[in-house]
Amino acid sequence: LKQVKLPLGFICQPFKDSREPPLLIPDVPPRCPSCQTYINPFVTFTDQRHWKCNSCFSLNEVPGNFLIDSMTGNPSNPYNRPELQHAAVEFLVPMEYQAGQLRPVTYLFVFDVSD
Repeated sequence: LKQVKLPLGFICQPFKDSREPPLLIPDVPPRCPSCQTYINPFVTFTDQRHWKCNSCFSLNEVPGNFLIDSMTGNPSNPYNRPELQHAAVEFLVPMEYQAGQLRPVTYLFVFDVSD
């Protein structure tokens, strides 16, 4: 790949055949400031106010709204949140959560005509 200077792409869809649609979460999810990993079922909580990233192992503060049940407004256990109970969730996030400007779609067609 270094000689021909073509980028390599990979598409993985592990939940493509799932009968259950992913949960849609309207809240802005907490992210690790070091590596930008979203909070997920594999993080660990060191106490009620801090969580440890499972990618870079940095200690992060739990945002206050994460400890409140959005339906009732009462304090809740963070492990009861859907993003910590399900492996596939969809987030509606603001523009500042996107890594940069959206890039136009590029198609590359390759035909192997060798014998």
